[in-house]
Amino acid sequence: MASLKITKKHNRHLNNPFPSNPKTLPCIHGNLLFDSQSVPSEQIYDIGKDFQLNWSSKNGGSLCIFHKSQPSRSMWSTVPGRSFVSAAVAETEIEESRGSFVIKDRDIRLICNHQTIDNIRTIDPSDIVLHANNQDFTSFSNVMDQESQHKGIQLPALLITGKIFCVKKRKISIQSSDSIEKQPSTNAKYWMLFDQKNNNQIGFQVKLAKPKMEYRQKLSPRTYSYRAFASKFGRIRRLRVGFSRYFSRKRGIITVSPAEEENVVMKNERVPDFNRICITYSSEKSEKFYGFGEQFSHMDFKGKRVPIFVQEQGIGRGDQPITFAANLVSYRAGGDESTTYAPSPFYMTSKMRSLYLEGYNYSVFDLTKDDSIQIQIHGDLVEGRILHGNSPTEHIEQFTENIGSPQKLHDWIISGAVVGHGNSPTELIEHFTETIGRPQKLPDWIISGAVVGLQGGTETVRHVWKELQAQETPVSAFWLQDWVGQRKTVIGSQLWWNWEVDSNRYSGWRQLIKDLGAQDIKVMTYCNPCLALMDKKPNAKRNLFEEAMKLDILVKEKNGDPYMVPNTAFDVGMLDLTHPQTESWFKQILQEMVDDGVRGWMADFGEGLPVDACLYSGEDPITAHNRYPELWAKINREFVEEWKSSLVGKEKEDQEEAMVFFMRAGFRNSPKWETQPWFSS
Repeated sequence: MASLKITKKHNRHLNNPFPSNPKTLPCIHGNLLFDSQSVPSEQIYDIGKDFQLNWSSKNGGSLCIFHKSQPSRSMWSTVPGRSFVSAAVAETEIEESRGSFVIKDRDIRLICNHQTIDNIRTIDPSDIVLHANNQDFTSFSNVMDQESQHKGIQLPALLITGKIFCVKKRKISIQSSDSIEKQPSTNAKYWMLFDQKNNNQIGFQVKLAKPKMEYRQKLSPRTYSYRAFASKFGRIRRLRVGFSRYFSRKRGIITVSPAEEENVVMKNERVPDFNRICITYSSEKSEKFYGFGEQFSHMDFKGKRVPIFVQEQGIGRGDQPITFAANLVSYRAGGDESTTYAPSPFYMTSKMRSLYLEGYNYSVFDLTKDDSIQIQIHGDLVEGRILHGNSPTEHIEQFTENIGSPQKLHDWIISGAVVGHGNSPTELIEHFTETIGRPQKLPDWIISGAVVGLQGGTETVRHVWKELQAQETPVSAFWLQDWVGQRKTVIGSQLWWNWEVDSNRYSGWRQLIKDLGAQDIKVMTYCNPCLALMDKKPNAKRNLFEEAMKLDILVKEKNGDPYMVPNTAFDVGMLDLTHPQTESWFKQILQEMVDDGVRGWMADFGEGLPVDACLYSGEDPITAHNRYPELWAKINREFVEEWKSSLVGKEKEDQEEAMVFFMRAGFRNSPKWETQPWFSS
């Protein structure tokens, strides 16, 4: 098994202000080979009722997917003569420091870069249990079966099978007059499934079998004949099918090796399972790439490598001298052009192509080549979707149709990035929401005036409120982060992460909320899924850290102890959002806050799940890291909806009797849950 190395950099007080770029898996290139006897030279295959795939053996072989309504426009295609599935085994090294992460590929032990296509076939209803008796295929068949039952797979689907492989050659001497050419060949089966999800989306899945290594040996006789050698070592000869000149020929046709190059299989070794899988397909030099979630440094990502991992966005992100200073005092705190709180494995292009990955594995979109794209996924299974649309607007519609949409659409439409059919922005948004549905919009109160962020306590709020009234400033809400109280630390004043009002700092809390409410001004607060130790807070009514520890709902170390996550000047426990009791417990905390009259809050800190944490669900913490902000958003959103449904009479009908929470961190499906994204400070 390939190893995982995690290095903690939390407590380093002096760091390299110019950290080096992490070592990464190179863009993998290989050749595509196929058996002309089992794979036709040209054929079009149906995928569902709306899509087709065209296979052509010209120029080494390629695939092209298109919508039946536009057979001349490619939605997705492979590069002729090149492999489109490849895999590797590499050591993963992760450096972590207070919410900043860098993921490195170390000790790349194996790269299977060449690919064969052994068969292309449509899957009809009678084939759903295809290869059920094939042990290698069972799990993949089960996935396909589940898709059929639960996700509305539309048959026929299309299944491509074959192998990925690599071959290395070296000669060793066995006697003065003989030599053996030893060819360690590693190969693995793959299955690639395409199926229609709806009339504008195709799903794709790629699964790999376990890799196998074989040593094929070939005697170059000088005094002994090949037959004598085979007899001497008691090996069973086997005529092998070889790939003729696959390194030099574009056209990959399988041919039978000549008798004088007959091979003998000497050995079959076990090799580690793949932990990197790559999908490579075609692009154009002039094609512009947009998307990938919340991004700050670029609009067009052609020519870039885009990692998809939730983390701190960084302070400076390359601008000097601020990045220098941030990196110096905290490891990689300056960030770079790719670090972001809310990435998404989704893009659309200027050529009206769009694709996104499902799942939560760490991935890298390599857009550095003029003629191709390579997605590198940490894992051995890939799932995603290819979208069809005539404009970028349609791509966004189709993407959010599947994952959900934010309640306020204009926050997700970036000026200049969206063009499409329509006479006005309003018409574009109408077309957009017509496809994805129109969820309940944000209440008017959140956009009717300023949301004023304040800290300081009751008297400070009343004083500022009076000054704003004198200036006739429209105010929607006061956002009071320090409602929980403040404490002095080595870096200044920080909040007590114990989600209850500090009655000393905010004396007359309920009366303050009531007085502001009389002027249609809401009160918003702050919370996050982390809890601080309360032994040094004199006026704490509850100790939420102790409560969570007794309920056993904190993220754990491998030894079973609560995982104390470093955060600036103090450590905190982090809620295990995969634990079934966490949700109801935290919703009760939100309920007590709302009972006081609070109508909004910031749900912060979804980006910091440690990558070596132990979760109740038992899932891989590296994968769970990207899912954590969605789980955090889901708890908050469910509470908002449950609270609204509990109202009666006029309150329930009043559209302004609604709550808003906003979030810093997110991932692909966050728009489905959060009421408002916050693009950080």
